[in-house]
Amino acid sequence: MNTTPKVSFVCPSYNHERYVAGFMRSVLAQTMPDWELVIVDDCSTDDNLAIIREFDDPRIKVFAHDRNEGISVAYNDALAHSSGDIVAFVASDDEVLPEYAEVVLSAFSEHAEAGVVYAPLSTMDEDGNRLECVVVKSQDVPPERFFCELFLRENFLPSPGMAMRRAVIGRFAPFPRNLFVYSDVVQHLALAFATKSHYLAKPVVRYRISTKSASWSGGLRTMCVAEVAEYMNYAVKLIGSDVEAFRRHFGHREEVACETISPRTIPFWMAKLALSSDVIARRAWGLQKIVELMNDAGFLDELNRVSGLSYGKIIAMMRKCREMPYLDEAPNPNKYEKKPVAVPGMYKLKRGREKVLSLFGLKIRYRRS
Repeated sequence: MNTTPKVSFVCPSYNHERYVAGFMRSVLAQTMPDWELVIVDDCSTDDNLAIIREFDDPRIKVFAHDRNEGISVAYNDALAHSSGDIVAFVASDDEVLPEYAEVVLSAFSEHAEAGVVYAPLSTMDEDGNRLECVVVKSQDVPPERFFCELFLRENFLPSPGMAMRRAVIGRFAPFPRNLFVYSDVVQHLALAFATKSHYLAKPVVRYRISTKSASWSGGLRTMCVAEVAEYMNYAVKLIGSDVEAFRRHFGHREEVACETISPRTIPFWMAKLALSSDVIARRAWGLQKIVELMNDAGFLDELNRVSGLSYGKIIAMMRKCREMPYLDEAPNPNKYEKKPVAVPGMYKLKRGREKVLSLFGLKIRYRRS
């Protein structure tokens, strides 16, 4: 066997004593032997680590945290200790099919331009029983529009079993440690920006659907809202001041297709695009980003000079944003008629013909025509 394995499975693991043995057996059953498994136990409180250490194979590298640090740190540590040419991200409550490594290597060989390979997922229940559904990507999204669609809507790409060339990992690693819900989606976003992708026709991973997993918890929506700003700002950072990159990923959108855009005004146009999202938290981020940018007089001068957008036109644009009903209520309930709205810091009030739209401290008063 070569000293450098062809495939590195990297796996954070936490409190999976019920599933981890099945996962590790699935890796050991690979039809291609030239692989390594780097598994990091994130200070589990059950017998997860003890079960992992029962597997005696020189291709398995086991590391254990002495305190719980979260999935992102565990992934970063697994990556740091891996050495394969191809890196596969796996979870210790899922299972890889025996032909996984062989199929993925073949895909990279046949598609030399691809930096990442995705695959549909077959599914199983908590007890390992096969389910009929298969998790696939949205069929209406071509790869060249992955970045735009990941920016505007929730994740549609399967993360378990995704594999990439080591050369592209620097596009996103290390994982931001403050993200949990969006930690893997940051990968998709960075990869969509930096490289081409290939999507396998058949599943090579069995994905466990568990009512107790983090991805199915009732607090997921709340955590998504909390992390959206970090995720969206990460996308803005990736585009930076590159107008050509902005056009490449967003130029097909009618909201910006005919606009004159300068490097400095790119964050504004990305925020404007977010206002068209079907996802409430992304629209809220768009409004907040525009309000933040409006505090910079120099920025407003350039936006007006380059694109002809005055302060009044920007306010009119924000007012056209779809309402975001539900997460918070306006203060001073006895002063105005209350209306439910989306996020703390943003609310709409009315009294007779007068209306007030408050966006994170910027109060806009207007009257109904």
